[in-house]
Amino acid sequence: MNTLKKLYTIFKTKVKRLLNQAVAIKLHVLFILMYLKLLGKHNKKSDNNVVQFNLKHNAKRYLLTIIQYFLANGYHVKLFCSRSLFWSIRSDLYSKKIFNSVGFSITLREYPKQKQTVLIADYELNYEAIYISYNYFSSKEPKKAYRVPLSFHPENLLGEYLETSLINSNKSPRNVKLFFIGNLTSEFYQNIQLKKSFDVMTRMEAISAICENFDYTKLLVPNSIKQLYKGFTDKMEIILCDGKANPVWNRDYFRLLEQSDFFLAASGVIIPQCHNIIEAMAAGCIPLIEYGDWFTPPLEHNVNAVIFKGTEDLIKKIKFILMLTEYDIQKLRLGVLKYYENNLTSKSVINQVLDRKYSELHLNSEGYSVGLMQEDV
Repeated sequence: MNTLKKLYTIFKTKVKRLLNQAVAIKLHVLFILMYLKLLGKHNKKSDNNVVQFNLKHNAKRYLLTIIQYFLANGYHVKLFCSRSLFWSIRSDLYSKKIFNSVGFSITLREYPKQKQTVLIADYELNYEAIYISYNYFSSKEPKKAYRVPLSFHPENLLGEYLETSLINSNKSPRNVKLFFIGNLTSEFYQNIQLKKSFDVMTRMEAISAICENFDYTKLLVPNSIKQLYKGFTDKMEIILCDGKANPVWNRDYFRLLEQSDFFLAASGVIIPQCHNIIEAMAAGCIPLIEYGDWFTPPLEHNVNAVIFKGTEDLIKKIKFILMLTEYDIQKLRLGVLKYYENNLTSKSVINQVLDRKYSELHLNSEGYSVGLMQEDV
């Protein structure tokens, strides 16, 4: 009996090992097939305009952003990474979208064959390269590094709105003075750690403060999309919309932004920045913001933003906004559009990335970047 048990244990161990090997072989074969598929997308005509990313970390949506920016500016983008990182990118909701992009391929060559290829890496190489650091929040104004700004939500980034929103930003009548649309789930947006790490109001604190200080004659919190649109038709001064409960996407979303003078730049989940303020600025909205100094270069009060600090000042600045003349608002809007054109378009970002006056890039990786900041404290 003992002999049978031993034989069974040995047999079970060997079968398990063979199954593990089979899975490893399957993953390896899939990797090679995907490589061959992506290799087939390579266009040799673009060899004079190539950028290669050598990576050990997946920055997820922010990796998608910087790669998409290069593609939008006529570059062919190659990726060199380990098999495990390849599958990490493939399994992420946002970064996997790069594999469907025209002009993107992967490479098994760590060092580019063409000397003119721009190499960007997040680890040290014996090669001239632009280095990526994920310590995004190490300093508000890093002197020797370029902090890659946030961009649109990935769904909007891959739409036709990235560069066209600026074209439409001055065509629509602005019916609403102050607008916000975004997720208002308390579970995520009442994050005390955000307040401790960055000394900014949480999203729910900002929303609650406004609701407590303005009545229904000035403020609308719509409970349906129909009521949201009616608020714009009725020219409500302030509209705060839960975008999770009342989702508005794509062209409809940008049309609402284009009809608003100011946008409340309420903070994200674990970091101050959120994609919706970048989208709002592209549509000509003026940021009402607490973290303007986290932009590169910093936003300036009464030039391209209205900046507040804390609850009392937030309410004070909203009252200030509601009293502004059309001339004052238009002057601020022109400042926003100039800032966006010079610092937030894909072309302006790529020009900064390739500017050799910087020793490295700071690329946001949200939780990982916040963790690196906390290690430095």
